[in-house]
Amino acid sequence: MYTDDGHQAMLGPELTIVGLRTWRKIMQDLRLTMAIVQKHGLGQQVTVQGCRFNTGLGVVFIPEDKLRRAIRELDEALAGRARFGVFG
Repeated sequence: MYTDDGHQAMLGPELTIVGLRTWRKIMQDLRLTMAIVQKHGLGQQVTVQGCRFNTGLGVVFIPEDKLRRAIRELDEALAGRARFGVFG
């Protein structure tokens, strides 16, 4: 089997090394073939729960509609009208 779609988010160089070693061990244990070295990349953009992480730039982009919705829900919570369990 072949894979090149691993996505990890690590904090700091030490944890990045641990994460990459763990990924390689998982690939070896499961006998998966990774992409050739030329296709490997650090710093790609990944979307997690609507937030876009770009590790190459070291930034997180939050789409404007998601940000507006989050601010509205925080305002509601601060006003004592929190709607728990509502996902939109």
